[in-house]
Amino acid sequence: MMYQQATTNKLSIYKCIGKGYTRGWWTNCHCRYRVFKGARNTKKSYVIIDLEVLHKILQDKRRNVLLIRNTLSSHRFSTFTTLQMLINTPDINNGNISLSRYFKINKNDMTIEYIPTGQLILFKGFDDPQKIQSIRVPVGFLTDVYIEEAFELDDYEEWRK
Repeated sequence: MMYQQATTNKLSIYKCIGKGYTRGWWTNCHCRYRVFKGARNTKKSYVIIDLEVLHKILQDKRRNVLLIRNTLSSHRFSTFTTLQMLINTPDINNGNISLSRYFKINKNDMTIEYIPTGQLILFKGFDDPQKIQSIRVPVGFLTDVYIEEAFELDDYEEWRK
């Protein structure tokens, strides 16, 4: 009689993070503000923006997250697309794992909803600061704001709008 060993698919956030960002990961660094800088392709956006945002949404049903770039349109082929890819295949070493059945992705509004709780990941741009003010979410609270590519802002006054 032959026995087939059952395999389980587990997502290891630690393995996905890799080396270099464990001290800056939100559960290990309790600072109110965190700034990451470095060269291109050093996984800052992938690890801190994308993996961390998904981890926060999955860990606490009260959390909602806002991602901001200089312009709203710049999200479409950067943070928004990367987050979609991550939802479909969170572990590039194990293509059998997918979170897609838990998330509803609205490509028109550029919002991502965690279906079990209704939490949202929102994408906005500094090009229309009035639309950032007084954002409300239907479930929980807007708890986290990530500013991607902050160097794109021209000066300090851009932050103050």
